[in-house]
Amino acid sequence: MTVGEYLTHGVYICQPGRSFRPGLSHMGFYFEGAIQSTVAKILDQRTNPISFDSATAAELRQGSPIEQRIAEAIDVSLEGGVRPPDQTYRVFVLSRNRDEGSEELRGVITNATVSSTTQKPFAWTMGQRYTRLKALQQAASGSTKDLEIAGG
Repeated sequence: MTVGEYLTHGVYICQPGRSFRPGLSHMGFYFEGAIQSTVAKILDQRTNPISFDSATAAELRQGSPIEQRIAEAIDVSLEGGVRPPDQTYRVFVLSRNRDEGSEELRGVITNATVSSTTQKPFAWTMGQRYTRLKALQQAASGSTKDLEIAGG
């Protein structure tokens, strides 16, 4: 998923078989070497794959505001050539602001993670990392080392 999809449509789109830890309530974003300060609340997650085609988008457009948001993301994906048509994806609908449930950290958490063998930096989120919201809040405006100290 791109950060742009989240910022524009409030969705996270991934491959249909991707698994997530049960009880997941929020989703953060790693971009440009840092965990970003907005941590989105998961408003809805579709565990059954959604077909990205015009018929599915038309059907969803007639539903709830959540379904309309998914339809909009499908339309934009198809129009912009972001994803090939008639493929299925797993979709999360996320809060876009505090009014919808997003948490705003004091600042980004800069990546300070390096490989123990090469000493080169690598993305903290490599391998689908999980942490607690409280740890993110404690480490805000710090680094991933502070996040580890906070229990993340």
